[in-house]
Amino acid sequence: MKYMAHDTATRATSVRVADGIVWVTLSDAREIHFPASKSRRLANATASALAKVELICNGTGLHWPELDEDLSLQGIIEGRFGGATQAAPAPRKAIAADTCASYKTGAH
Repeated sequence: MKYMAHDTATRATSVRVADGIVWVTLSDAREIHFPASKSRRLANATASALAKVELICNGTGLHWPELDEDLSLQGIIEGRFGGATQAAPAPRKAIAADTCASYKTGAH
């Protein structure tokens, strides 16, 4: 099972795009970045349209008005960029019904 702790106080304080890379400065002074090509909607955008990015939702998201694209800070941190250009997730393994039942009854 995958667990991820996220500090909900972390917010973006600024965002910029340079040479096809989206740079986000966080409230704790860290800086993260990702190639615009990771997002389906950003991948083929002009430099001018990419540059018109704004912070939304009190720094928890990014918005490109001309491209009708929104990305959450949480999604960016987790590597989800809202596009078909990213790798498909691995298929989940099926859990046998009797396995679940044994946990419920304590017979595991």
